[in-house]
Amino acid sequence: TIVVICPIKYEDLKSGMTVVYRNDSGFSVAHMLTSREAGGWRVMGLNNTRIDRALVTPQNLVGVVYAAFSYDSAGDSTP
Repeated sequence: TIVVICPIKYEDLKSGMTVVYRNDSGFSVAHMLTSREAGGWRVMGLNNTRIDRALVTPQNLVGVVYAAFSYDSAGDSTP
């Protein structure tokens, strides 16, 4: 999947947006904003049953997901 990420001001974030942030291990994570707390935004993956441990903050926010494109190889007839 190719993900297009656009910069966004932290103040412009809204619940339901999908954002990319760097987690505590330094990995980029694309998850949906669920609620804002005093320390940052809670996020959760679409197929996850629990919210992430890390919060999205101005320091770890990379940007908002603008578009995502995926290639389905199941429909490929190339030998």
